[in-house]
Amino acid sequence: MRAFNQLSAYPTLAGKILTRAIMAMLPLMLAACNDTAENKTILLTKWLKAYRLESTSGPKTNKPGNDVEFHYQVQRQKKWWLFSMETWEDLDYDLVSVLNDKTILVARTTKLASALFGDSLKQSDTYVKLLTQDGVGEVNICTASTAISAPPQASFVDCMDASADKKRIIKRMDLNGKLIQTVSMDANQWEDLATASNVAFYDNNQQAYLLETAKDNSYCRLVMPGKEKSLSFALTDKTTFKNCSDLPAWEKVMQKKLSLANGFHQIGMNAQTGQKNKPAEQLSPAARPALTPALPPAKAPAAEKKPDSITAQ
Repeated sequence: MRAFNQLSAYPTLAGKILTRAIMAMLPLMLAACNDTAENKTILLTKWLKAYRLESTSGPKTNKPGNDVEFHYQVQRQKKWWLFSMETWEDLDYDLVSVLNDKTILVARTTKLASALFGDSLKQSDTYVKLLTQDGVGEVNICTASTAISAPPQASFVDCMDASADKKRIIKRMDLNGKLIQTVSMDANQWEDLATASNVAFYDNNQQAYLLETAKDNSYCRLVMPGKEKSLSFALTDKTTFKNCSDLPAWEKVMQKKLSLANGFHQIGMNAQTGQKNKPAEQLSPAARPALTPALPPAKAPAAEKKPDSITAQ
């Protein structure tokens, strides 16, 4: 190790070549120490790559992704004396989604966070963050990767705060981590009608919708949260629908086009799922859609009688 440090610090062509070779072999050396074998390298951007590592120890589960781990590296510029060179450094996150050529979403699973921080583990260690190519920007976006959602080709991400049982809060942020707006709605108003903890659908105006589902699946509400009021649409046993996530049934009731909300692994390009969705496109502030519904307010439904049609809260 002492010889390696001396060689890497010595500004000779041979030293630089050997340093590059050792840095390139480092992931393989780490994989060997962990009884894993690298079988694929994925270049996600010019400055971000993923190593797909398949476990070679223990029994095979035959479940997709159960024996596979992904490790990520980012390209950084390092200086030695008067010389500089680009090297690949390990990224201590195991959940990564590429938003565009300069920005990625990163998060840690509880497993990785526990291994990194041990007894000093904090809730913020598993937060979702925006990370930029230069490494300067690292902005907290959401408390969990499961709470992240966005419509297809969006210039923003939504974060759902479901920490309070009777309230749902959606914070919308642009791809620089700047808060665009916050909306909220009442949740779990009826004992037998549970409010989801994430966004289910978006319409063409990029308005978010949340599902509320009865325990016996005989009744469903789709709620559009707003700044001042929320609107709800109902599916009852009088309506033909497969389940509460039946998108065509909701489109028929609402008379508008809907799309499924993309979760963390469906936003942008992702090595873990193999999806390569179109990177998010920047929209001007004037083009960003509002979440506030435009219908006039109406009296909220009584708790003992669930609505059969459109209702404003």
